[in-house]
Amino acid sequence: MDAALGEEEKLKLCFLWTLFFPLKIFAINLISGLEYLQTGCNPPIIHRDIKSTNILLDEKFQAKLSDFGLSKVIPIDEVTHVSTVVAGTPGYLDPE
Repeated sequence: MDAALGEEEKLKLCFLWTLFFPLKIFAINLISGLEYLQTGCNPPIIHRDIKSTNILLDEKFQAKLSDFGLSKVIPIDEVTHVSTVVAGTPGYLDPE
């Protein structure tokens, strides 16, 4: 592959990787936090207001969830749970 790419293409790929990699780490941090809330907590917690202003960065630029004001604790003694109340910041809602 190195032989097929010129120096300019290699520099472009290197630049794109330096942009992409921090975003990938950010997304993994965020998803890990959500996964912990829903499967690691007892009882599980649903955040219900994920948006850019509720995602904070620490000194190492690790994503941290904040503003749990609309979060919902799901009782573990119930087999199913249905919440029909719309909560969170108005925005896109899937029509289904």
